[in-house]
Amino acid sequence: MLEKLIQGNVFLYAVWGIGLLGLVLQTIIAFILNSHVKASNHMVTTKKKIFKAIRQKNEDNKTLGIVTSDYDAFIDRYLYRMKAVGIPVLRTEQVMKLFRLAVLMVAAGGLVLSLRLETPVYFEEELVLNGVIIAAFLAALENIIPIKNKIGLMKANLKDYLLNSQTPKNGRPKERAQEIKKEDRAAREKETEKGIVPIDKEPEDDTEAVQKQAAATVVSKMSDEEVEVLRFFLRKYLLE
Repeated sequence: MLEKLIQGNVFLYAVWGIGLLGLVLQTIIAFILNSHVKASNHMVTTKKKIFKAIRQKNEDNKTLGIVTSDYDAFIDRYLYRMKAVGIPVLRTEQVMKLFRLAVLMVAAGGLVLSLRLETPVYFEEELVLNGVIIAAFLAALENIIPIKNKIGLMKANLKDYLLNSQTPKNGRPKERAQEIKKEDRAAREKETEKGIVPIDKEPEDDTEAVQKQAAATVVSKMSDEEVEVLRFFLRKYLLE
């Protein structure tokens, strides 16, 4: 039975099958990611389910006055749910490493079995050579089809959207900024009613304002008799 496996090149076919499956999966994942990268450039109009969830959560946070500080963690929390062919996209690199490991393990298992059964040397050489070639091809495939770069570009687009959706200067949502302006305006009105000149709005004539305020202070401290005397002298000398 074991001799038939070796002589029938079952281990060799298994090695090639694993390599082909790895190639197909990486190609499909790259194709899916291409469409998601394009969609991440149009977050306002995209119909991708995961991006709609990110957009809705961001809008909810702004409505509640919550400012996102760690954009990377916010994005990763959603991207970890994203799958392609049942494989988490952010785990693609680890999955491809498992494919390479599987190729080497099958090749090594076939080699050990061939040595124990004392099969012809060319069986062993062919199995080892093909195992090494396929494992190296899967490793090179990550540079030929750079899934990691596509994920990085998608993250950059999402982060840019989140940054631009916040108020640029103070990081507060627009609603909160409007509330602060109203509070400042109300505070100025109260200060004006009390006779206090606002710091950021100076009177047109500082000297006249100071004189009026000083006169009002002096008059408020005088008694009724003193006020009448003052009025008498003012009428006498000013009317003359």
